[in-house]
Amino acid sequence: MVTPEKIRDREAFLARFEEKAKGIDLQSKDTEPTIRAVFKLLFHRISEGEIQDIKQIFPAELQDLWPMRL
Repeated sequence: MVTPEKIRDREAFLARFEEKAKGIDLQSKDTEPTIRAVFKLLFHRISEGEIQDIKQIFPAELQDLWPMRL
């Protein structure tokens, strides 16, 4: 079982994403729009209640990466 990392700030979260995405040919080299696109996709695939549960786990500094409503 993998222990979740406790990343509490935006810069660390974006850096960790970049580290994990190495080797993946992303169209954008700007990390934040890529993360927003992933969260937008999840927003379409997961119920709003589940999204709210997930967002509440995120530090306030990272919650704005999720779309509000579509």
